[in-house]
Amino acid sequence: MRHGRVSQQPDIIISGGAVITMESATGIIEDGYVGISGSYITDVGEGPAPDENHSSVQVIDAQGMIVLPGFVNTHHHLWQTILRGQGADLAVGDWVNACVSKYGPKFLPEDSYVSSLLGLAEGIDSGITTVVNWAHNSNSREHVEASLRAMRESGVRGIYAFGARILSEGLHEMPYDVIDYALEHFFGEGDEMLIPWLAPPEPGFKCAEDFMFAVRFARERGLRLSIHLLESQDEIAAAPIQLLQKLKVLGPELLIAHAVHVNKHDIELLSATSTPIAHCPVANMRLASGIAPLRDMLARGITVGLGTDGVASNDSGDMLAVMKSALGLARATQLDPRALLPEDALYLATMGGARALGMDDVIGSICVGKKADLIIIDPSGLNFAPLNDCVAQLVLSGAPSNVDTVIADGHILKHQGRLQLPNVDALVRKSQRCADRIIRNKK
Repeated sequence: MRHGRVSQQPDIIISGGAVITMESATGIIEDGYVGISGSYITDVGEGPAPDENHSSVQVIDAQGMIVLPGFVNTHHHLWQTILRGQGADLAVGDWVNACVSKYGPKFLPEDSYVSSLLGLAEGIDSGITTVVNWAHNSNSREHVEASLRAMRESGVRGIYAFGARILSEGLHEMPYDVIDYALEHFFGEGDEMLIPWLAPPEPGFKCAEDFMFAVRFARERGLRLSIHLLESQDEIAAAPIQLLQKLKVLGPELLIAHAVHVNKHDIELLSATSTPIAHCPVANMRLASGIAPLRDMLARGITVGLGTDGVASNDSGDMLAVMKSALGLARATQLDPRALLPEDALYLATMGGARALGMDDVIGSICVGKKADLIIIDPSGLNFAPLNDCVAQLVLSGAPSNVDTVIADGHILKHQGRLQLPNVDALVRKSQRCADRIIRNKK
């Protein structure tokens, strides 16, 4: 049975395996295949793959494996990767001062490059093919260029959300001159692999006038917005969701990260305005921020994607761990084993994330005409075997070691368990030298 095909010679055929399409019409194809031509999915079907007798076609044997869309990471701070493990006993407010504000000004452009590429490599290893890089260490043109170079070299589909310049502890400002320069010189028209956004401090961080300047700046340049909001209880008194509604900023063009301390009225406003959320359960636990009311958000039809957050506040870039944490916290807070099902968690990591980014017509599912962003899971590892329920075990048992193959935009980034990035070992050594200089003042 063929589910869809376009008349185009494939470059890659993934043959065999259970194909989790994340499309309601096709669901899971127990024994299927996927054809890729260029950067697009051109063939999805059931049974043996069509006989392609061309030597240029690369056939990936996925028999006994699981094929699914690549994971969409809706919130990350790639520059923080080399700060892994810092502030391990601090809540979010103190952690920002002791980690972000303390070390951010010490970063050289090379540090931004190494840290970003390390974080991207770790993300690829766990199956992430799209990432929102909330880059609030955009200290100079050179820093931005270095971070963008890392994103392009990684092969991952990315959103670069320009954040503040970190000058010192408690002093962050938006580098509008740097942003305009970068928009002119570092982004190509129609570039689908690297898209600019704006990531200003939330209204409570500075005054509303500064925030609205950022909003106008973004709208004049056609940039979407992403902000941190209600990650801490300290923000509750300011009623920021209601303020954003008053300022007419809520809506599908704004992605809110965290939203831990939202109340029923906030949820109604988010639902009514179709404002999406980036849910970061692991980082919220690590920083003792609290537990976002995920089940209540989903019940009101709010679009939610998952985010790792930065490695300095998560200590890992593993999206599989984020999925399991989202499921576990939803069940624990509701005292209900059906509060979030494995298929729900997988949706959040794929189509939910794609919808949150306004990219669900491009990525998030395995469908003819969509971009070829997909992964192959090998369930033969000790942590996964035996295979009884592919979706449940993917969410509850999966680890980066099970990610056999990662493909983004038709390019293979990991295959047979090995990252295709050059000199990964050298990258790890460079990251240690950067961290030694920044954290321990070693030359």
